Amino acid sequence: MKRIETNKNFDWNEFYRSKGTNWRDKDYRFLVKYFPIHTLTGTLLDVGCGVGDGIRYLKTICPEITNFYGIDFSEEAIKINRKNHEMKDVIFYNHNIEQPFTKKFDNIICLQVLEHLQHPFLAIHNLIKTTKTNLIISTPNQNARPDSDHVWSFEVDDFNEISNDCFIGENNIYLGVYKNE
Repeated sequence: MKRIETNKNFDWNEFYRSKGTNWRDKDYRFLVKYFPIHTLTGTLLDVGCGVGDGIRYLKTICPEITNFYGIDFSEEAIKINRKNHEMKDVIFYNHNIEQPFTKKFDNIICLQVLEHLQHPFLAIHNLIKTTKTNLIISTPNQNARPDSDHVWSFEVDDFNEISNDCFIGENNIYLGVYKNE
């Protein structure tokens, strides 16, 4: 794990305000290549949901999910989602994953978030404690997709103590943490 220079003045609220509801950020379609996403059941939390592009996609491929949740540390992203009629059945709230959760979820997906955080391993610890069954995390491999708001660059070995299902695909590091709570 290597700390990288970042734009300390990056404004996530302004960023999402300028993108609107149709902006696509992360490519959730790669998940089906590596994980049996369509078999997930129960609740699903999308961490760093942005303006909901991932949740819209996950709703089409996860028929057994009973409730979808989305969190983001940007209040603007949450406001945009709550106003979107496509998302009326999704529960959104503002939360920083470096802080403990008050609720548990069957499944958590956290794509392209850790590289933006000051304390990514604290966030992973909180996600593991909050996950009942499946936690799927992805982050760029060696900052393969550099952005001015990235704080960290990771290598696959950074996650070996967390998961034995850790690999590189599509220039990303993927890791799965599976529990039976």
